[in-house]
Amino acid sequence: MGFFKIANEKIYHLSIIIFILFSLINVFLRTPFYDEVHAYLISFFNFKEILEMAKVEGHPILWYLILKPFNNMSLFPFSISFINFIFSTILILFFWKFAPFNNLFKFLITFSVPFIGYFAIISRPYTLCVLIIFLLTYFFNQKTMV
Repeated sequence: MGFFKIANEKIYHLSIIIFILFSLINVFLRTPFYDEVHAYLISFFNFKEILEMAKVEGHPILWYLILKPFNNMSLFPFSISFINFIFSTILILFFWKFAPFNNLFKFLITFSVPFIGYFAIISRPYTLCVLIIFLLTYFFNQKTMV
């Protein structure tokens, strides 16, 4: 039984390390898409203008407000990518800690196209949305268990 526990812990640590390395390499070596740049430029507006732009834009207001403290054009592609990297890493860590699946299934989900190919690389608010969904399901489950 001890061998399987050690193997499960090694799979956990190895998966997280591979995910972080792969995400870092892919996030920082690609150029941002047009809508990522557009969202970053909208974050330079004041709050009232952001509310007006949010009526016709596709990203939620929260995404612009998260980008606002990083409004430094000299750090542009790296700041938006770093924010997305942080959210995707938190998402995967939360998933590995609280998902009710075995480690093989968690590994397959972690390295599936949506998680490693989309949420971890493309700097849009979708990673934040999935993280919020995971958090809401976790807290709802905790509320119902009390």
